[in-house]
Amino acid sequence: MNLKPKHKDLEINITPLIDVVFLLLIFFMITTSFRHDAPIRIDPPESPSEGKPYKNDRVEVWVDKDGQYFVDREPVEDKMSALRKAIKISAMAKKDAPLVICADADVNHESVVRAMTAATDVGFEKAAICTMKINE
Repeated sequence: MNLKPKHKDLEINITPLIDVVFLLLIFFMITTSFRHDAPIRIDPPESPSEGKPYKNDRVEVWVDKDGQYFVDREPVEDKMSALRKAIKISAMAKKDAPLVICADADVNHESVVRAMTAATDVGFEKAAICTMKINE
């Protein structure tokens, strides 16, 4: 009589486990929404970081709370043609200078968009928005 137990080599087949994991992955990828439609509170003139400082050779477009434009701190008429001309003259004087738009926190959004449009018409492809660091 043989009393030794017979042991078979046990193997765990992980193929079904991998199939289930891939199915779960596909399910979550399809059902996950990548948009977040929650209401957002924005305080545009403040930023938690200081960003990188610019040299003095930049084109600055300032917009005060009344919508008055200033290019390099010089007042500009409230016309798109005058704003374009002022930005172009400033950009010609400062070769390869970045454009920075500094707008008041209470300024109308349309005024900032008009400044961006004028800069685009002159040939700027990128613009930086001037912000103030949050005092924490």
